[in-house]
Amino acid sequence: MKNILDKFSLRHYYAENYENTEIEKNVILYESRDGGAITDSPLALFLSLANNKDYANFQHVWVVKDKLSSLNLINVPESLKSKITFVERNSKEYVDYMLTAKYLITNSTFQSWFSKKEEQVYINTWHGTPLKAMGFDIENQLGNTQNVLRNLLMTDYFLSPNPHTTEIFAGSGYKMRGIYKGEIIESGYPRIDLTKETSSDDAKNLLKELGIELESTLPVVVYMPTWRGNDTQNPSDSIAQVIAEMKYFRKEFLGKYNIILKVHPYLYKKAKNYKELSGILIDDAMDANLVLAATDILITDFSSVFFDYLVTDKPIIFYAWDQDIDSEDRGMYLDMAELPGPILKTVIEIADYLSDIDQLSQDYLGKYLRAKEKYVPYDDGNVSKRVVNYIFKKEKSSQLVVKKIDSEKEKLLFYPGNLDNNGITQSFINLTNALDYQKYDVTVFTNTPKSHFFHNYQKLNKNIRLIFRTGSPNFSEKEQMLHDKINKSGLITSLPEVAFKREAHRLFSGLSFDKAIDFSGYSFYWSKFVAFSDSRVKMIFQHNDLYAEMTKEIDGKFPHKKLTGVFELYHYFDKVISVSKALMTINSHKLSKYLETEQLDYLPNLIFLGNDFVSEKKEEALLNLNGIYSFINSEIRIFQNPKVNSVFEVKSFSKNEIVKVLSTKKVQDIILVKILVNDIYLGWVEFSELKFSGNETKKVVKVKKSQAL
Repeated sequence: MKNILDKFSLRHYYAENYENTEIEKNVILYESRDGGAITDSPLALFLSLANNKDYANFQHVWVVKDKLSSLNLINVPESLKSKITFVERNSKEYVDYMLTAKYLITNSTFQSWFSKKEEQVYINTWHGTPLKAMGFDIENQLGNTQNVLRNLLMTDYFLSPNPHTTEIFAGSGYKMRGIYKGEIIESGYPRIDLTKETSSDDAKNLLKELGIELESTLPVVVYMPTWRGNDTQNPSDSIAQVIAEMKYFRKEFLGKYNIILKVHPYLYKKAKNYKELSGILIDDAMDANLVLAATDILITDFSSVFFDYLVTDKPIIFYAWDQDIDSEDRGMYLDMAELPGPILKTVIEIADYLSDIDQLSQDYLGKYLRAKEKYVPYDDGNVSKRVVNYIFKKEKSSQLVVKKIDSEKEKLLFYPGNLDNNGITQSFINLTNALDYQKYDVTVFTNTPKSHFFHNYQKLNKNIRLIFRTGSPNFSEKEQMLHDKINKSGLITSLPEVAFKREAHRLFSGLSFDKAIDFSGYSFYWSKFVAFSDSRVKMIFQHNDLYAEMTKEIDGKFPHKKLTGVFELYHYFDKVISVSKALMTINSHKLSKYLETEQLDYLPNLIFLGNDFVSEKKEEALLNLNGIYSFINSEIRIFQNPKVNSVFEVKSFSKNEIVKVLSTKKVQDIILVKILVNDIYLGWVEFSELKFSGNETKKVVKVKKSQAL
């Protein structure tokens, strides 16, 4: 029986062994397409390493879905097959390697439970030059960035084939600029070496081994459509349409061209079941760049594979029957007028073009050469060697540009809550639009967007970077049970600090911040991860009288009773910030057992006075101090009236006197409260003379939404 664990157990096992496993310095783990095949740039890097005696001491571990598959080694030369150790994805052995391998190489992302250790070296090759919008550039798809960005920010080396790709990832696509600590190696794609350095005959022979029917004397035309839709697990392509198109082409060009098909990996599982595609559907296991080496004419839609094919100087045809639909679903980074080939919308147009391709393709020579210069400027067949020698030996090259995109700006991490429709959210939106982005690099950490609050995310300043919580926490089973108990009760009895630090390390990609700020201040669950982030200074906000919020009863329930957990976490914050001086005074008294004087500060809130939101509360509403107190000092000034120049007398009291606050009034910057001492009315005193002892719970009547914050 396979030693396969479910994801939940994998995560627990990974967490249990995270701190007590040592790094194996000579182990390299490769994962391409989630273990789907030994292919792409990880394959090219493996070939370069395994063929070089300078790196003979390395163990090469390849992640596969099935160790017994006969197709695992289809792209690997016979002389190197013995150098590979297989590990099945999501096995215990796989997690062991993820914990211990010194070098980790992928062309996509590792799973959400993976969190790179400081001693590990993470190399991300990615899998194509961006043509369609990615990451934050895809409107209404913010949540799709979560594990991708988390992985990207963990990498030590990110491979970029050209300045265009560098800018998309560093800029609007994934907003790595300003906080990314690693290096972007701009030197071409290792995988394109496979296209440049593989002979056409060798590539065609491999196709034949995989069952593709080819007439040796005819040129090879390959149709490589991308996948459509936004869900990688459920592509919207129509197999029936592809079958009909291939049937038409093969009939039209019988005896003139070999016309074969390579579909996107997301679609292959479905397509291989159709007998109509037998002999023409290229096995998904065969590397796409090896296929390009056998290709004389490429037909694609808007797949980024065309960028790689530019190194061949051979014709490209863009089949864009759904161009209007696709461009609406996802924007494009390129102007269609720049494409180095015709954009055709029917198979009939393609057939006409193929009939006179030698002559017609000359019309696109200028665009082709410009595209080569822009998108494959480094791809000379030696990319893998340059990249390997730089990473492992620090050898430099004129064809390898290292870009560091970190900044000297002060790095701020905010947790603003879930950006629900309330005053705290509006205040935070205003804050993001008031910050000086020449001075600050701002990361906002929150939960995956809820569709009905998406408009609030769109109001945040565009300079901020969003990080969403992804996956389940990296806790061991014991830590998970303790966390659940703490989270349910809101009481910290035995806080698993190591677990929370590990989880914060995972969530924030191991990044360090100058300041981490819990702007919400309401969530016991989320406050923990801000409190245990790697930050020089940690702050938490107080937007209301939080003791009153904690004890507030609504319809027999106490919705904020877990605030006790937040109060206990104050110990881990450097500053506890109220949104007004008056509120600071209230919370400092009522929550005095959780706070030290040096932690206290205040910052006026930024509230938009418009149609959608109102001021949090009037000052008088914030000064609801009714409750039980005691005197801090023995001698107290008693005022007759709550006025600036009111007559007062000094009286002596015991610290054990029971003081009840009846009413509150702010006079200039001084808060005066009307009191009873041992149930006898005496007058007004300065609120700063009192220490909070408790408060009676009072029934609260629900208000209409229009009145709420």
